Amino acid sequence: MTRALRLAAVATIALAVASLLLRILNPFAAPPPSASDLVPHLWAVAAIVVIALTNTWAPTLAWCAAVVGSAASALAVSGMIREYRATNGFEPAPVLGALVAIAVMVPIAIAAAYATADGRRSRLAVALAWGSVAVLGTGLAASFVGRTLGGYDGGVPYSVWLAVLAGLTVTGLVRDLRPAFDRTRARVTAEAGGGHRAAGPLSVLRVFVDELVPGREAGRAEAAEDERGRIAADLHADVLPSLRRALAEAEAGGTVERLAADLRMAVDDVESLLVARRAIVLEELGLLAAVEWLAERVEDRSTVRVEIEVAPVDADGGRPPRDVERAAFRVAQLALDNVVRHALGSHARVSVAASARSVRLRVEDDGDGPPVDEAAATRAGRRGIADMRAEARACGARLDVGRDADGRGTAVELAWPG
Repeated sequence: MTRALRLAAVATIALAVASLLLRILNPFAAPPPSASDLVPHLWAVAAIVVIALTNTWAPTLAWCAAVVGSAASALAVSGMIREYRATNGFEPAPVLGALVAIAVMVPIAIAAAYATADGRRSRLAVALAWGSVAVLGTGLAASFVGRTLGGYDGGVPYSVWLAVLAGLTVTGLVRDLRPAFDRTRARVTAEAGGGHRAAGPLSVLRVFVDELVPGREAGRAEAAEDERGRIAADLHADVLPSLRRALAEAEAGGTVERLAADLRMAVDDVESLLVARRAIVLEELGLLAAVEWLAERVEDRSTVRVEIEVAPVDADGGRPPRDVERAAFRVAQLALDNVVRHALGSHARVSVAASARSVRLRVEDDGDGPPVDEAAATRAGRRGIADMRAEARACGARLDVGRDADGRGTAVELAWPG
C-alpha cells in the first residue's frame, strides 16, 4: 500500500467511525433514525471491507472504495445535523458548521489524492492541482454548510459536490485503466495475428483483468518458472543418474543387458515425470487441454495421428467435478495406448464434450482388427479395458466399448452421468 492510499484509508475509517459514534451517542438529541438513515453507514462499512481486501493487489478498487466510503460518511454526518436543526431551530451553530465542513472536505481530499497519485507529475503541477481543489472544495464546503444548517434553502445542491468527487475519481480511473487497456489491446491483437480466432468478450475481459490487477500475470509467470525448476530438479535427481550409468557402461564396454537395464530405468523415470506433468495440465487447465497434451504425446511417440473434436455443450459456465475429469482423461489415455499397441490403423479421433453437468468422451480408431474380447484380454494380462471400467465406475460414469460407426475400428465411450 502506498503512503497516499494508507492515509486515505485512515481518513475514511476515521470519518466512518466518527459518523457511527455520532449516530450511536446522539449528542445532538436528533430524532431516532429510520432504516434509510442507516444506509450511508452500511456503505461506509462495506467500503472499509473492500479497502482491507484490495489495498495490496487492486489499489484502484481500494481508492474508489475510499472515495465512496468517505462520501457516504459525510452524507451521514450532514443528515444527522440537518435532522437536529430541523427539530431544534436554526440558530447559529459554529460547532455544527465545522463538523459539516470537515466531513465534506475529507472525501474531496481523498479524491484529489487519488487523481494526483500517479507520481509522474511535477511538483508544480501537483501544487496547482491541489490549490485548485482546495479553492473549489472550500467553496463547496461553505455552500454545503449553509445548505445543511439552513435546511434545504441556499447553497449549491448536493449533486454538485458529488459531481466534483466523481470527476476527480474518474481522472484517477482513466490514468489507472489506460495502460491496462493498451496492454489488453496489444495482447488481443497479437493473439489474433498469431492465427487464433477472434477473441470473445469473456476472453478480452480475462486479459483485461490480468493486465489490470498487478501481479496476476506475473504470478502465473513465476509459477511457470517454479514448475520448470521443479522439473529440472527431478530430471537431475531421477533421470540423469540412470543415463550416466548407461553412458559409463557403454564407454567401458559393458554388457548389453546392463546397458538395457539402465536405459529402462531412465525411461521409467521419464514416464513418471510425464504422469506428474499430465496431472498439472489436467488440474490447472481442464480436460480438453489435458487431452490435447495427450494427443501430442501420442503423435510424438508413434505413427498414429490423433484428431480432436470438441462437441458443443450447453454453456453452464463451469468445469466437471475433478474426479470425473481425472477418470475421463485416464480412459482417453488407456484407449489411445491401446490404439498405439494393438490397433492396425493409423488414425484416431477423440471427441470431447465437457460441462459442469455432463461429460462425454469418445475415442475411435480406424483399425481393422477383430472385435474386442475383454475376457480374453484380461486372461492375457491386458487390463486396459478393465481399468477403464474401474475408472468409470468410481465416478458414476458409463463406459461402452464396441465398433465405431463404420463397423471397423474400435470405439470407447465414457458418459457421465452414467
